[in-house]
Amino acid sequence: MRPCETGAACPLVSSDASRLTAKQSNGICLHEMPRKIRQLVSDLESASFVLVPGGKGSHRKFRHPRYPGAVILSGRDGDDAHHYQERQVRNAIREVSK
Repeated sequence: MRPCETGAACPLVSSDASRLTAKQSNGICLHEMPRKIRQLVSDLESASFVLVPGGKGSHRKFRHPRYPGAVILSGRDGDDAHHYQERQVRNAIREVSK
């Protein structure tokens, strides 16, 4: 077993590539599973972002008085968040907490 990014030996990351998918065999720990859209929405709401009208379909628009523009999240609550969505939410929260 190799250590994952958490620093401990992770049974989910192995050098035995025959049992792993292509993505896992590159040494990616499964602790790095994508977050759910509902978690990103919760993070935004905890940081005082407000859901405003204007999103179409599965798109939701969040605004904050100290954040220029808006954060738009697409997808249903149970969908996996894309990396760019996680990054956008993380950067938006970092910006308003300065």
